[in-house]
Amino acid sequence: MTAPVVYCAVPVHNRLKTTARFLEYFNCQTYENTELVIIDDGSSDGTGEFLAGLNQRNLTVLKGDGNLWWGGAMQIAMQYILSSASCEDLLLMLNDDIGIDATFIEELVAETQRYPNAIVGALQCDEERKVVMPTGYRVDYWAMRIDPSNSHEEAHDALPGRGVMIPVTAMQKCGVVNSKLFPHYLSDLEYTLRAKERGWNLRVCCNAIVYTSRISSDHKAQEKGVVSKYLSPRSKNNIFERIAFFSVRGPLLLRLTAVPRYASCVMLRWVGRRLGLAN
Repeated sequence: MTAPVVYCAVPVHNRLKTTARFLEYFNCQTYENTELVIIDDGSSDGTGEFLAGLNQRNLTVLKGDGNLWWGGAMQIAMQYILSSASCEDLLLMLNDDIGIDATFIEELVAETQRYPNAIVGALQCDEERKVVMPTGYRVDYWAMRIDPSNSHEEAHDALPGRGVMIPVTAMQKCGVVNSKLFPHYLSDLEYTLRAKERGWNLRVCCNAIVYTSRISSDHKAQEKGVVSKYLSPRSKNNIFERIAFFSVRGPLLLRLTAVPRYASCVMLRWVGRRLGLAN
């Protein structure tokens, strides 16, 4: 049986050294049947010139104007892959600010072949302390919460796009990420949850490890104050994107009442914190 092509989609923007380090990891992979799809979203730090000068096997560079962000970059990558790939092939969502072992892709491919109706995520690990980090998410539709989980054994409702393998057949049924509602954060979680709602299992491969920073990628937005924390598109706590998330996923009645329920949930949590009843 011919090995499937793994299309590795990696959004990049203005971090040349980080991108170059990622390529070192990628070029050491034991699995060879890959196509690297880098989406350069208008970098101005020499990343574009660096990529153009590479003698890289099976490299495709897609260009953005600086306004794609993660969701938009992944969307055009998925559209490209859907137009190029066969039904047996796979998409691997990746970030460039990670480390991976040489067998990373090989392990994920093996897991998808063992479980052909599954979307397979990687084990997330703190690159400094080498301890397991939240590797998936549970969604509470009633409380309107998205809670991280460190357990790789329990069932997940959503998986992060930092190392998740998606069969092309799943993309054909589920489409691409929704970058209009989720330009930067939540597009990966909404997409994998959408796939689960349409019958795909979500698994985590313990032999495929993503080494990443324990510091949240939106820490700068969080540190700028309340307005930035809840309104910035660079914040995971963006109110409008949270409401949009629960407006498009979950039971229909709960989706239709997402706005008033979210306001109620926020108020109840605030009162609970004031009374010392909630975190």
